[in-house]
Amino acid sequence: RLQQVRATAITASPVHAGHCVFNKFEQWQSMLFVSSGSMVYIFRGKNDLRTTAPAQMRPSQIVRQAQNLRTGSKLNRKHYCCEPALWIQNWSTRGEMISVSDTTL
Repeated sequence: RLQQVRATAITASPVHAGHCVFNKFEQWQSMLFVSSGSMVYIFRGKNDLRTTAPAQMRPSQIVRQAQNLRTGSKLNRKHYCCEPALWIQNWSTRGEMISVSDTTL
């Protein structure tokens, strides 16, 4: 029975380097676990409307920009994020999550 729950509750999702997993103020309903690769979470303040990944940028440019910021929290294998989404209805993100290498969530 537990194996059935685990098989439906956890799915692997590949994310290519330079792709944004979520942006600021997106409503989120699940917790994310990094199984391989690395991501960077860039917190954005209440009045900060900037984005790290404008639509016209190539993924390689986005990775370089995210790495050069030297800010935010780096998430590697075995790290997790978005835990409040499990406990708070209509919880929304407070920043951006960008993949800085090919990653599996």
